[in-house]
Amino acid sequence: MSSRVSWSPGVGFCLRLLLLLFLVLPTAGILLWGRAENRRRMKTMCGVWKPVLPRGSLRIECGEGVCTARFYSPDGVCLRQEKLHGDHSIHIGRGKGRTELWLSADGSALLLIPGNAYRRVAPPDK
Repeated sequence: MSSRVSWSPGVGFCLRLLLLLFLVLPTAGILLWGRAENRRRMKTMCGVWKPVLPRGSLRIECGEGVCTARFYSPDGVCLRQEKLHGDHSIHIGRGKGRTELWLSADGSALLLIPGNAYRRVAPPDK
């Protein structure tokens, strides 16, 4: 007697594959939507910002896939440049050096926690 081996997947395999697809596809969609939402929120922060306390200025620019925050001295010298990150909130830095960025509802005020408060001077360059 010869035993025949079937190369077609069984019903159990097909059900597991369908269950996996029903779990993976929505999860991937939610993750991609979250990244797009963070990118949109970062772009609304772009522009030139004047500090409430006289310390210098801040310029946020979004380029090819990367948004950067540049801090300037009162003399106009760039002191440092940080990349914006967005998980649950927009922030710069990591770990203990993390600074949260919060934009007002009307888009005219930016709050850095810990840090300074800023008012919008110029809209982003288009």
